[in-house]
Amino acid sequence: MTAANLECKTTKKDQKKFYIFLTSTILLFLFLLPPAPDGLSEGGRRSLLLILYAIALWATEAVHPALTALLLMVLFSLLGVISFAQAVAGLGDTSVWLLLGVFIISAAMQESGFDRRVALSLLRLARGETRLTILMVIVSTTFFIFLLPTSSGRAALMTPICLGMTRAMQLKPGSNIGKTMLISVSFVSLVGSMGLMTGALSMVYAVGLFESLIGHKWTYLSWLEALLPGAVISGFFMWPLMLKLFPPEVSHVPGGVQYINDELKKLGKLSGKEIKIILLVGLMIGLWILEERINLSVSQSCLLVSLATMLPGMDIITWKKAAATVDWGVVMLLGASLSMVQGLTSTQAIEWLAGNLFSGLTGMNPTFLAITLLLALTIIRLGFPNLLSMVATTLPVVFTMALSAGINPVWLGLISISGTVLGLFLPTQSITHLTTYTAGLYTVKDMLRAGFFTTLLVMSVTLFLAHFYWPMIGIPPIIPYK
Repeated sequence: MTAANLECKTTKKDQKKFYIFLTSTILLFLFLLPPAPDGLSEGGRRSLLLILYAIALWATEAVHPALTALLLMVLFSLLGVISFAQAVAGLGDTSVWLLLGVFIISAAMQESGFDRRVALSLLRLARGETRLTILMVIVSTTFFIFLLPTSSGRAALMTPICLGMTRAMQLKPGSNIGKTMLISVSFVSLVGSMGLMTGALSMVYAVGLFESLIGHKWTYLSWLEALLPGAVISGFFMWPLMLKLFPPEVSHVPGGVQYINDELKKLGKLSGKEIKIILLVGLMIGLWILEERINLSVSQSCLLVSLATMLPGMDIITWKKAAATVDWGVVMLLGASLSMVQGLTSTQAIEWLAGNLFSGLTGMNPTFLAITLLLALTIIRLGFPNLLSMVATTLPVVFTMALSAGINPVWLGLISISGTVLGLFLPTQSITHLTTYTAGLYTVKDMLRAGFFTTLLVMSVTLFLAHFYWPMIGIPPIIPYK
């Protein structure tokens, strides 16, 4: 492609974004003119219109998500939905500080090189057997749920390792082994996000919503107990599923083992930084587990350990490097999402919306409601490239729907969490997918095929656990009458 053609293509793309932004903005102010419907306050109507406006910009990416977030906070106050102080108060929420700490620890781990050592060591256990190599790719990706807080971060770590292995194996373009490895990395990274409250930024936010909207406080262990089994079981069954969909061309790949051994040899013995990060991460996980006994929240523990990585004597990473890795746009997005919830709840717009959308669901069988919700969220997820905005938009509605239908909101909320990660059909549904897709080892058609069956798998596992496992740990579909 010539420079002129590239410039022309870029110009057309910018024009398209401008027209989408302009059209969305004009429609927003046109819809502000009519009076509010019966039962909905003027503030509630404006709040809902602003949410739709933000969703349109997030879904089309006509404006950078962080810029949309800041615009949303400003408009909430300008249109009189909530005060400016309330609109920006979300930036001081404890979940924001947890997010900041997670970013720094992730950067420190990558700076030490420990994350890469663990991934390569796990892959070496496969000893060149193709099926076991693919299993170790899945195990490695699952393991990093505990260490790397974003699905895209896990994909970014595993993708170059998988590419190096395919080169060492001398695989041809379109190889089923390459397809299986990269798609597995992408899917396990995303689905595994729900397994820990620190598994993704969206889960950090979801934990805050459970507490602020329905008064349910999760601990690190209680969230792990409820959702990690589903993430692990889904990941394990992805192994035979992917092998069935994309049968390996060869049974043994000795070249892959050689690549791994060479890379591990380059790393040498554990460095001082690696030992320090192992001790700090172990300390952090220990503090999370003992959260209730020591009266130290997950956010406090995470921020404390993240600061320790930069203190004299540790020196794992410098403040300059750590600050450079923090995605401040995501921090803004989290703050705006909290403002959005504040606007929806303070104006009672969420109650009005749920009452009109789900009034017919009262008394519905929990199983049918769960299936309907999972299917609806999977469809809605097609228009959301950002998991955090998906959770922020849908989870409050799900809580209200559960209460109006007589369902345990915690139970249905967990169903919703499982549904929001089911963006497994198109590369554009997640940065995680784009990370692996740009490697060029699989096509959109491959992803659609794998995504369809993986979605059915995750739904089945979720429904099984919801009806047989969650009630055993105190989360029944119906709250017993007292």
